[in-house]
Amino acid sequence: MAQKKVSDIRLNKITARRTLCESIEAAGYVSINFSVPCNATASVLLGMVKQDMELYSVDLFQDGDPGGTKGKCSFFKGPGTSPNVDLATGYTEMTTEVTAAGSAANFYAVTIKTDGSEDIAQHTTPTHVPIVMERSQASSNAVNWKGTMWFKQVDDVDKS
Repeated sequence: MAQKKVSDIRLNKITARRTLCESIEAAGYVSINFSVPCNATASVLLGMVKQDMELYSVDLFQDGDPGGTKGKCSFFKGPGTSPNVDLATGYTEMTTEVTAAGSAANFYAVTIKTDGSEDIAQHTTPTHVPIVMERSQASSNAVNWKGTMWFKQVDDVDKS
C-alpha cells in the first residue's frame, strides 16, 4: 500500500477523516502464527504481545486425521505480575476449549471469552505478556494445530 500524506486541508473533509480512521483501525491488528503438534499434552508458548490489546479472533486448523482420541486445546494469557516458568500458574484462559472432530483436516470455530479475560490490560510488569496454547488432550495420530491469533490494538473509531 502506498503511503499517504496527511494535511489539515484533507483532514477537514469527512471522507478524509473516515479514510484516516479506517487506516488506523487496519493498522491496529497484530497476529501470531503457529504450528503445534497435537499428539502431546503440554502448554506451548506461542509468542508474546504488548499490553493494552484484545484477543479479537483465532483461526484454527488441524492438518489431518486426529485418530481415535481427539485432541483438545485452548488459549491462555500470562499473568500481569512477574512471569513464572511453568506456563500454567496464574495464566488466564481467553477462549473456550476446542475439541478436534471428524476424520480429516478441519477448520474450527474458536469462541473467545467476553468476560474481560480476552483483554491484555496495562500492567507495570511484564511489559510483554506470554500467549500460550494448552493441549489438554493428545490426539491419537501425529497431526498439528495450525493457525493465527489476531489481537486488536485500536477500538472502533467513530467515523462520523
